[in-house]
Amino acid sequence: MIASCRRRAISSIAAALRRVGVDAIASEAGTNKMSFYRSFASKDELVAEYLRGEERKGWQLWDDIVADHPGDPRLRSSRCSICLVKNTCKDDSRGLRARQCCGGKSPSPIIRHAPW
Repeated sequence: MIASCRRRAISSIAAALRRVGVDAIASEAGTNKMSFYRSFASKDELVAEYLRGEERKGWQLWDDIVADHPGDPRLRSSRCSICLVKNTCKDDSRGLRARQCCGGKSPSPIIRHAPW
């Protein structure tokens, strides 16, 4: 089920990206098509740059949590887990799309544990 859900989610985002033209992206950004292509060779490059930025923010958040709790691996682990849940269980989370794709069921169970 998870593999099927992933395939449908990837297919859906790919179809959505094909439907959105560079003119619409440039307009939303308050620029024009020529300026877009000066910054990005393609929509694929724009998406890749967006994903790299999201990855950088995620790692920075993780690094900040780890730095705030030196010498306490249990607390670091707990804080990182709480942060992960808070950031993926919001209504506007990209993780929610996978859940919607699977008919409202979570593609993987959320495991709850007692705090240390």
